[in-house]
Amino acid sequence: MYLALKNALGKSFILFSGLLNKFSGASAAYSLRRLGSYNSSIVRIRRVSDATEVNVGFNGTSSVDTTSPITVVSGSTTASTLGAFLTEGGNQDATVHTWYDQSGNGNDLIQSSTSLQPQIATSGSLNTVNGKPSIKWDGVNDYMVASISGFQDITNLSSFHVVTPVDAAAADTSTMTAFSFGVISSGTNRGLSLASSTGAPGISGETITLSHESSGATTGRLASTSYSRASNTQSLLSLFNLSSGTSLFAQGSSVTLNLSNQINTSSDTSPNAVGFTSNNNVYLGGIFTTTPVALEEESFQEVIFFDADKTSERTSIESNITNYYNI
Repeated sequence: MYLALKNALGKSFILFSGLLNKFSGASAAYSLRRLGSYNSSIVRIRRVSDATEVNVGFNGTSSVDTTSPITVVSGSTTASTLGAFLTEGGNQDATVHTWYDQSGNGNDLIQSSTSLQPQIATSGSLNTVNGKPSIKWDGVNDYMVASISGFQDITNLSSFHVVTPVDAAAADTSTMTAFSFGVISSGTNRGLSLASSTGAPGISGETITLSHESSGATTGRLASTSYSRASNTQSLLSLFNLSSGTSLFAQGSSVTLNLSNQINTSSDTSPNAVGFTSNNNVYLGGIFTTTPVALEEESFQEVIFFDADKTSERTSIESNITNYYNI
């Protein structure tokens, strides 16, 4: 949103005000729209045909489209806009090397291996969901990782995810992974993860699962049998891993977590409570031990992590997101 203001000399100027200007405490924020004061590159992308890489900036309406300006990182192009870059020499595919953090903390999501990068453009056109640009994970080997300084010490984590899984939510069938956090060398701990039905030990019939693995054999999980989602449904998932307990909302409605294993909805599931986690890595699009074990075909448009309890501001944050994405 832009505000028209006047300075002391009576001259008008425009001030941008986004979600992060209104709601403080973000540890990391990834989006294909402008969220706050950050006004640099949104993504670094790679053209598949010739491996030319460019940084993509905001267009005139603070989002990404074919008019977005580009700057060359490596390789060569005569294009100055994203649209021209994607159609130069034919209709091109493009993948994402870096999804830049808009929180100001520099916690960028990165995938430097070209074969593991999610896709942002297909045959010269940006991938979209509900008319807005999106990044698609192939469900085979794509993932991105950010090392978020201090993440494992967060005592209250609030996160918001705009994600579109290809599969529907179905009991005991792995159909979606939003994110996972942390690993140890033995691969027995992956910290926090949000997934749709992973066939978890001690829980059956679940359609969505929150996993909190705090040591080798300890697998704390909360799950729901009432959550439902059709295939290719754009979803806003709001997750609160707090010292006072755990809650999940889908499209603004509370998800009943009626199944549990070793933890309950009042258990502390904050990153700070996850023992044996040796790093601050956050993985988008898959669950990790020492290697990816559950990679899903899905598209992301926005992911925001707050180092704070945002339950009192949840509805306002969700309104901002749903109004933009028309969820």
